[in-house]
Order: sequence, then structure tokens, then C-alpha cells
Amino acid sequence: MKLPNWFTGSSSPVTPGKHCKMDFSGMKRGDKIPRKAKIGLAKVQEIACTPLETLIQGVIVNIGLFVLFCLALGLFSKLNWGTAFASAMLLALYFYYLCLEDVSIGSVGIPTIFEKRNTPWEKVLTEGKHWKFYPFSDIAIVNMKEQTKSLEAFSVNAANSGAGKKKEQDKTATPADTTPDKKDIVRLRVEVSIQFFVWDPWRCLSIENAEEALVNIVKDSMITVSQSYDDTELMQNKDLLIRAAQKAADKESDHLGICVKKILIKKIEPWNPKILDAHERIGIETLRAIGDGIVTSNNINRIKNYSADLGIPVAEAIKLHGNAQGLMPRQEIMVTEVGDAPVNSFIGAAAVLRSEQAKPAQTHEEKKPEGGE
Repeated sequence: MKLPNWFTGSSSPVTPGKHCKMDFSGMKRGDKIPRKAKIGLAKVQEIACTPLETLIQGVIVNIGLFVLFCLALGLFSKLNWGTAFASAMLLALYFYYLCLEDVSIGSVGIPTIFEKRNTPWEKVLTEGKHWKFYPFSDIAIVNMKEQTKSLEAFSVNAANSGAGKKKEQDKTATPADTTPDKKDIVRLRVEVSIQFFVWDPWRCLSIENAEEALVNIVKDSMITVSQSYDDTELMQNKDLLIRAAQKAADKESDHLGICVKKILIKKIEPWNPKILDAHERIGIETLRAIGDGIVTSNNINRIKNYSADLGIPVAEAIKLHGNAQGLMPRQEIMVTEVGDAPVNSFIGAAAVLRSEQAKPAQTHEEKKPEGGE
């Protein structure tokens, strides 16, 4: 069996050991896996040792122990068919109950002698039952399956929407001036899941609770980068946090021996539900304002067309358009000024046109100079 070039990251294919039965079928061509991780997985396959190989070693050792038992019994004149059978049964029980270790599916075993691991990249044990020389040797098991871990919801601090914008626009502002105050901080609740796998079992064993260390790296990177954005930006563009976390995880991949394939933000929202309601109201008001502006613009164009096509004053065109659209009562409505108070699109259009009509008159007014003749 030869691993493809895209998997190993090398120019030539890697041929694992002939007895290799490890399965990494979960790795797909489209997966973004660092080169070192691909090479590490290929090396694991090269040095893999099957259960049959270790069982043969165990049988040979047990036969040697049986011979030693028989020699010892012969020295004390206790060797007979009964003692030989009892010795064989004891060694069989010893072999079955104490010397067999199960390496679960998708995991590898690292042999240890007196709790000391073998040399890195020397030998690993594939899934299945393996023999160990108890109590002198043992097997440390490392799960190398692709795993998905859902993190408990945690908080990130983001700047409030619009906080510090005016200060940032001021070129004379110092960094301290553009830092949002405590009242401008919004606490966001983030739910994250991580897809990862171990590619270097020796480095993973060197760190106590490597998975927990990976979780802390992802959390810390998201908490740090969130302070550079406001809550609206983070909720609308989750990739801002994902890219920062992925970069931090890739940087620590060599140290942990773990590769992060994908980081997914399942949910990001303010802890305070009132903030989310405020965002929804702002969004609705923004859409309404855009719609009103479009309708007002259409009304202005139609009134101008009435005035130009029929050769009537703008005031008469406003009345005509209003009557045609059913937007105007029978009595005349005079709109002289529109302040901040909300008005409908027709009245707004009328106000705009009348203000435009009044501007030329104000422009041509001539003031008498003081002290003139």
C-alpha cells in the first residue's frame, strides 16, 4: 500500500511496513492539513507493528519461561507431569490476563519499559490486542482518530457598536483615546467546536492533558482578537475569530503534536438579550429608512415629470400627484418645513421640492449696502 503524494506532502510516495493495518481513511483530498502533520502520519504507518508480531514475541518469551520453570523444578527433583502441566497453566493465565493490552480502534500504542517510552519514531503498535512483558513493560495508548470537541460557552469582550469611531477619525487621537471605556464593552457568548487529530503521539504524551491545552489556546486567541472589533462586526463576520484561533493552533501544532482541521463557531450572541433586541430594532429601522428614501425619490421624479410635461408649477404638480395616488386630502396641505419628525414619503418629497423652489428666490435677493447712496 502506497500513500498518495497529496497526503504525505512529499514528491515521492511513502511505502509503509508490509503488515501495516492502520486506517486514516477519514483524511480527504480537500482537507487542509499542514505538511508536517501529513509526514507525521506517514511515519506512523511506516513504523507500525501489528498484533500478530507482538503475539509471536509473547509466545516465544512464554516458551522460554516454561523451559526455565522446568529446569528449576528439575533442580529440586520436583519435575513430573503434574508440575509441568501446572506450570504451563500458570504461564497461560499469566499470558492471557496480564500480558495482553487492547489498543482501541483508531489509536496507537507506544511501548514503555519501566515507564520509559521508546525512542520517538522507533515503533508504534496498531489497533488490536498486543503482548507486553508484564510487569516490566507497558503500552501507552494515544487516540489518533479525528475528534470533534464542543467547548463550553465562554465570554469574549468586544467594543460596543460605534464606540471609539469618532476618536479614531481624529488624527490627533492617541491610542489611549481610541480605547473603549468599560461602559463601551459588550460581553459576547461564544459556542465553539474544534475538529482535530493527533499526528505526533510522542509529543502529545509529553504534555499533560494536551487536548485541554489546545482548548485554552483557541479560547485565548479569540478573547484577545475580539477586543479589536465591535460586537456587530464579530456577530456578522465569525471568520475574524476563526482565523485568529486557527493561526494560533497551527503555531502550537509542533509543540502539541495535534493538528486542528477545522474550527466552527456555532453561536455568537450578547449575554444580555436586550443588546440583541436593540440590534434587531436598528436593523429594521435602517431597512425602513432605505425603503422610505427610495419611495421619496420616486415621488420627486414623478412630480417633476408632471410639472415638466403639463407645464404647471411644482405646487400644482404636488397636488395632482397626491390626488392621483390618494395620498392627499381634498383641502390643500402646505408643507413649509420638515425637521427631525418622521413624515411619510409623499410629504417628504413635497418638502424637498418646495425647499428647492425656494432656493433660487433666496439667491437672487439683493441686500442694500449700508451707508450706500
